[in-house]
Amino acid sequence: MLVHKECEKNLAVIEEPFCKRCGKPLLEETEEYCESCREDRKKSELWDSGRCAFSYQGEIASAVLRMKQYGTKETIAFFAHQMVGLHMSYLLHLHPDCIVPVPLHPFKKRQRGFNQAELLAEAVSEAFPVYELPVRSLLKKTIRTAEQKTLSGAERKRNLAHAFRLEEACMDQLPSVVLLIDDVFTTGSTLAACAAVLKKQGVKQVGFLCACLSEGEL
Repeated sequence: MLVHKECEKNLAVIEEPFCKRCGKPLLEETEEYCESCREDRKKSELWDSGRCAFSYQGEIASAVLRMKQYGTKETIAFFAHQMVGLHMSYLLHLHPDCIVPVPLHPFKKRQRGFNQAELLAEAVSEAFPVYELPVRSLLKKTIRTAEQKTLSGAERKRNLAHAFRLEEACMDQLPSVVLLIDDVFTTGSTLAACAAVLKKQGVKQVGFLCACLSEGEL
């Protein structure tokens, strides 16, 4: 386990009420969507729904950094089990045909040695107890973009334009419902870019599940 059981209650779990579109916490139970999704509907409507397990702060933020740097199995397993356990009802409602990790550019993957989203996706697949939920690498990142953490929201969107492509070998076997997996949701630009490619190729519904939600820049 990542943390002692007595410490789990201190983790910043994202609880209801949260945005129906992106999973950000809401101030009022009567609200349906967060300010970001209301203001940028063109982006948020590229995916159909999504959830995040934790807020990016404290021990959770440290754990995410370890996951990004080292791909620690214990940390990956912790996040995967929490993501599935906290949002089981969401997963059952979405009923995805497969899990699709957000890809890294090949250079970045070689440099790091792994893609943490792929490791998370495999662990989420193993943790999901209801039916076999395969991991499929439907997407590839073909443009080596600037680091998102250095950019504003608008710059992030422009930075990712045309960065993702569908794997050619998958074009004849596309699922109807996809669950995207990534480690951190910040502005949603990466997930929106991935969802746009999938929707353009005929995927009917795209949801996402992330380990953490960051309200600021990473």
